[in-house]
Amino acid sequence: MNDNLTPGSRVAAFHEKHSATGDSLFVDGWHYYPNGAMRERDSMGLLAEPDKREHVRDKVVVFYYQEKLRRAADNFVEFKNRLLSMGKGPHGCDYAREIEKLEELKEVVSVCKKELADAEKRYEDSTPEEEIRRRKHVAENALNNERFVGKVSNIRI
Repeated sequence: MNDNLTPGSRVAAFHEKHSATGDSLFVDGWHYYPNGAMRERDSMGLLAEPDKREHVRDKVVVFYYQEKLRRAADNFVEFKNRLLSMGKGPHGCDYAREIEKLEELKEVVSVCKKELADAEKRYEDSTPEEEIRRRKHVAENALNNERFVGKVSNIRI
Protein backbone atom coordinates (compact mmCIF):
# COMPACT_ATOMS: atom_id res chain seq x y z
CA MET A 1 0.00 0.00 0.00
CA ASN A 2 1.22 3.53 -0.75
CA ASP A 3 2.85 5.04 2.36
CA ASN A 4 2.13 8.60 1.16
CA LEU A 5 -1.62 8.26 1.77
CA THR A 6 -3.41 10.12 4.54
CA PRO A 7 -4.76 7.89 7.32
CA GLY A 8 -8.31 8.21 5.98
CA SER A 9 -7.38 7.43 2.40
CA ARG A 10 -5.19 4.55 3.58
CA VAL A 11 -8.23 3.01 5.29
CA ALA A 12 -10.43 3.76 2.26
CA ALA A 13 -7.96 2.01 -0.07
CA PHE A 14 -7.75 -0.99 2.25
CA HIS A 15 -11.54 -1.16 2.54
CA GLU A 16 -11.99 -0.90 -1.22
CA LYS A 17 -9.44 -3.66 -1.80
CA HIS A 18 -11.04 -6.08 0.67
CA SER A 19 -14.72 -5.22 0.45
CA ALA A 20 -14.83 -6.51 -3.13
CA THR A 21 -15.51 -9.92 -1.58
CA GLY A 22 -18.24 -8.58 0.73
CA ASP A 23 -18.97 -5.96 3.32
CA SER A 24 -16.90 -5.72 6.47
CA LEU A 25 -18.45 -6.47 9.84
CA PHE A 26 -17.55 -4.32 12.83
CA VAL A 27 -16.96 -6.30 16.04
CA ASP A 28 -15.19 -5.11 19.20
CA GLY A 29 -13.21 -2.32 17.57
CA TRP A 30 -12.28 -4.29 14.44
CA HIS A 31 -13.63 -4.52 10.90
CA TYR A 32 -13.53 -8.11 9.61
CA TYR A 33 -13.68 -8.95 5.90
CA PRO A 34 -14.85 -12.21 4.30
CA ASN A 35 -11.40 -12.88 2.84
CA GLY A 36 -9.74 -12.86 6.28
CA ALA A 37 -8.47 -9.27 6.25
CA MET A 38 -9.01 -7.14 9.36
CA ARG A 39 -8.54 -3.52 10.33
CA GLU A 40 -8.89 -1.49 13.46
CA ARG A 41 -11.60 1.14 13.47
CA ASP A 42 -9.15 3.96 14.17
CA SER A 43 -7.77 5.42 10.94
CA MET A 44 -4.29 5.25 12.47
CA GLY A 45 -4.82 1.62 13.48
CA LEU A 46 -3.59 -1.65 12.13
CA LEU A 47 -4.56 -2.82 8.64
CA ALA A 48 -4.06 -6.60 8.54
CA GLU A 49 -3.95 -8.39 5.20
CA PRO A 50 -5.31 -11.95 5.17
CA ASP A 51 -2.78 -14.25 6.84
CA LYS A 52 -0.66 -16.24 4.39
CA ARG A 53 -1.10 -19.32 6.55
CA GLU A 54 -4.30 -20.86 5.21
CA HIS A 55 -5.52 -22.30 8.51
CA VAL A 56 -4.99 -19.03 10.40
CA ARG A 57 -6.76 -17.06 7.66
CA ASP A 58 -9.61 -19.58 7.51
CA LYS A 59 -10.18 -19.17 11.27
CA VAL A 60 -10.79 -15.43 10.75
CA VAL A 61 -13.08 -16.20 7.81
CA VAL A 62 -15.11 -18.59 9.98
CA PHE A 63 -15.45 -15.86 12.62
CA TYR A 64 -16.68 -13.45 9.93
CA TYR A 65 -19.40 -15.87 8.77
CA GLN A 66 -20.40 -16.77 12.34
CA GLU A 67 -20.98 -13.08 13.02
CA LYS A 68 -22.80 -12.58 9.72
CA LEU A 69 -25.12 -15.50 10.54
CA ARG A 70 -25.71 -14.21 14.08
CA ARG A 71 -26.72 -10.82 12.75
CA ALA A 72 -29.00 -12.28 10.08
CA ALA A 73 -30.69 -14.53 12.65
CA ASP A 74 -31.13 -11.58 15.03
CA ASN A 75 -32.73 -9.53 12.23
CA PHE A 76 -35.12 -12.39 11.45
CA VAL A 77 -36.13 -12.91 15.09
CA GLU A 78 -36.57 -9.18 15.74
CA PHE A 79 -38.75 -8.72 12.66
CA LYS A 80 -40.78 -11.84 13.43
CA ASN A 81 -41.36 -10.68 17.02
CA ARG A 82 -42.42 -7.27 15.74
CA LEU A 83 -44.95 -8.94 13.43
CA LEU A 84 -46.24 -11.12 16.26
CA SER A 85 -46.70 -8.11 18.52
CA MET A 86 -48.53 -6.27 15.71
CA GLY A 87 -51.05 -9.09 15.61
CA LYS A 88 -52.21 -8.16 19.12
CA GLY A 89 -53.54 -4.70 18.37
CA PRO A 90 -54.99 -2.39 15.74
CA HIS A 91 -52.80 -1.77 12.72
CA GLY A 92 -53.02 -1.23 9.00
CA CYS A 93 -50.07 -3.10 7.54
CA ASP A 94 -49.81 -4.95 4.26
CA TYR A 95 -49.89 -8.54 5.57
CA ALA A 96 -48.65 -10.09 2.33
CA ARG A 97 -45.67 -7.70 2.15
CA GLU A 98 -44.75 -8.32 5.80
CA ILE A 99 -44.81 -12.10 5.30
CA GLU A 100 -42.76 -11.68 2.12
CA LYS A 101 -40.20 -9.64 4.05
CA LEU A 102 -40.03 -12.31 6.77
CA GLU A 103 -39.47 -14.97 4.09
CA GLU A 104 -36.68 -12.84 2.61
CA LEU A 105 -35.01 -12.59 6.01
CA LYS A 106 -35.36 -16.36 6.42
CA GLU A 107 -33.62 -16.85 3.07
CA VAL A 108 -30.78 -14.53 4.16
CA VAL A 109 -30.31 -16.75 7.23
CA SER A 110 -30.25 -19.86 5.00
CA VAL A 111 -27.59 -18.31 2.76
CA CYS A 112 -25.53 -17.33 5.82
CA LYS A 113 -25.75 -20.89 7.18
CA LYS A 114 -24.43 -22.24 3.87
CA GLU A 115 -21.62 -19.67 3.78
CA LEU A 116 -20.62 -20.60 7.33
CA ALA A 117 -20.72 -24.32 6.57
CA ASP A 118 -18.46 -23.77 3.55
CA ALA A 119 -16.05 -21.65 5.62
CA GLU A 120 -15.95 -24.25 8.40
CA LYS A 121 -15.24 -27.00 5.85
CA ARG A 122 -12.34 -24.98 4.40
CA TYR A 123 -11.05 -24.40 7.94
CA GLU A 124 -11.18 -28.09 8.77
CA ASP A 125 -9.61 -29.03 5.44
CA SER A 126 -6.74 -26.61 6.07
CA THR A 127 -5.98 -27.96 9.54
CA PRO A 128 -2.26 -28.82 9.78
CA GLU A 129 -1.33 -32.42 10.67
CA GLU A 130 0.21 -31.34 13.97
CA GLU A 131 -3.10 -29.69 14.98
CA ILE A 132 -5.02 -32.84 14.03
CA ARG A 133 -2.64 -34.92 16.19
CA ARG A 134 -2.99 -32.44 19.07
CA ARG A 135 -6.80 -32.53 18.89
CA LYS A 136 -6.73 -36.34 18.82
CA HIS A 137 -4.42 -36.36 21.85
CA VAL A 138 -6.69 -33.92 23.75
CA ALA A 139 -9.75 -36.04 22.92
CA GLU A 140 -7.99 -39.23 24.05
CA ASN A 141 -6.95 -37.57 27.33
CA ALA A 142 -10.50 -36.38 27.94
CA LEU A 143 -11.85 -39.87 27.30
CA ASN A 144 -9.23 -41.43 29.59
CA ASN A 145 -10.06 -38.91 32.32
CA GLU A 146 -13.77 -39.65 31.95
CA ARG A 147 -13.12 -43.39 32.24
CA PHE A 148 -10.91 -42.83 35.27
CA VAL A 149 -13.54 -40.72 37.04
CA GLY A 150 -16.18 -43.33 36.21
CA LYS A 151 -14.07 -46.14 37.64
CA VAL A 152 -13.22 -44.18 40.78
CA SER A 153 -16.90 -43.23 41.24
CA ASN A 154 -17.93 -46.88 41.01
CA ILE A 155 -15.58 -47.99 43.78
CA ARG A 156 -17.68 -47.89 46.92
CA ILE A 157 -17.37 -49.13 50.46
